[in-house]
Amino acid sequence: IEDCAADLLAIIDQIGAHQAVLVGQSFGGYVSQFAYRAQPDRVRAMVMIGSTSIALPYTKWEMIGLRASLPISALWPYGHYKRTIARATALRPEVQEYALHAANQIPRRSFLAIWRAVTGTIREKGRPGEKISVPLLLTHGDQDSTGSVGKQAPAWAAYEPDVTYEIIPDAGHSANQDNPEEFNRILLRFLRERAPAETGVAEAETTTEIKPNTET
Repeated sequence: IEDCAADLLAIIDQIGAHQAVLVGQSFGGYVSQFAYRAQPDRVRAMVMIGSTSIALPYTKWEMIGLRASLPISALWPYGHYKRTIARATALRPEVQEYALHAANQIPRRSFLAIWRAVTGTIREKGRPGEKISVPLLLTHGDQDSTGSVGKQAPAWAAYEPDVTYEIIPDAGHSANQDNPEEFNRILLRFLRERAPAETGVAEAETTTEIKPNTET
């Protein structure tokens, strides 16, 4: 995940931006948090969708379940596993199809490496004292049953100093795709009020239609 975060910061360098608003969904939320941890001055604001905190502690049972998930994933027939994950990711059939299409591009070995990185990121004692000092939009779907996302979100919102916490209705783990209209409304309002761009986010809100990505 540290490598992914370094790549993200390198992209920001490549496009010539001093700061960026980092928007991370699920695994992308961990990448965003590690990028902020590495270079907080490069981050103007952060948006989390269906992710969990790398700073907060986790219960012993949560850690046991997380560690057990890796060998289970390794033994599970991969085709069936990918279909199961896709169905659990979203409520809308077209978003489930997108998730399956994305998963089909990842070999089992690569997926296990990704999941091993996630399990190594989360610690039972967390990272005490680490906070996100920039404006943070924390979101998840009202029907997101993935791991500790929904359970932890209120505690995460209370932990950070500058949080806007929103639950996306009629949405699962990929809340931004299950209910893009509501998510985009919340996102654009947050950007306009808490991290306005020089060109004016208010103008973009009235002229730009943002649709869920259904292509590779």
